[in-house]
Amino acid sequence: MSAFHIAFGSVCIMSLLLSVSAVLAQLGEGSAVAPRAAEGSAAPR
Repeated sequence: MSAFHIAFGSVCIMSLLLSVSAVLAQLGEGSAVAPRAAEGSAAPR
């Protein structure tokens, strides 16, 4: 059981790291566009 839990935990950690890295990559690509879009959407209001 312990070995299964360790393997399951490692798989979960790897998937979390992959998802976080993907989100950071998307934020890095859209960092120059997101603030401008936020300001543009907030300006008319």
